[in-house]
Amino acid sequence: MSQAGINDIQAMSPTVPTLFRTNDGDAIPAANILEIVGGPGVTTVGVGNTVTINIDGAVIWLEVSSDDGLISMQPQYGYIVKAGATPGAPATFILPLLMDVGQVIKVEGVSSLFTVAQNATQSIFLGIATSTAGVMGTMESTVISDAVEILCVTANTLFKVINSVGNLKFT
Repeated sequence: MSQAGINDIQAMSPTVPTLFRTNDGDAIPAANILEIVGGPGVTTVGVGNTVTINIDGAVIWLEVSSDDGLISMQPQYGYIVKAGATPGAPATFILPLLMDVGQVIKVEGVSSLFTVAQNATQSIFLGIATSTAGVMGTMESTVISDAVEILCVTANTLFKVINSVGNLKFT
């Protein structure tokens, strides 16, 4: 008996997921399409066979020390400040030249002091305390466990401390 013309249809069909389980319910594709959408503060981008999920406001954390020299800060980054080779030497940061309104920078002192320097026309404030505008202005921690969250309130130039731990010094 000849087997010509008999096909195993199941073996030829690709396996397609029929259920996608999440932390909060299940999704079932309709017409082999599954939509991935972002909620508040989340966007998605699909290219080819890849879906990228972006979370607005997410902060990327880096470990730094005074050994790193002048550290150029970046929007939406947080810095964990640890002691360098020279005991008591602060880690020194400089604000980014370009930063959009609503973006933040965080600094968490763990085992070192830190200083945040400014570029021309920039200033930082906390309540009535304000740094000198421009390159002569700074904000400094006073003990190694100080921390600060800085919000850009005027693009590229004005920064507000919205959260802090310790007594920050403004010059």
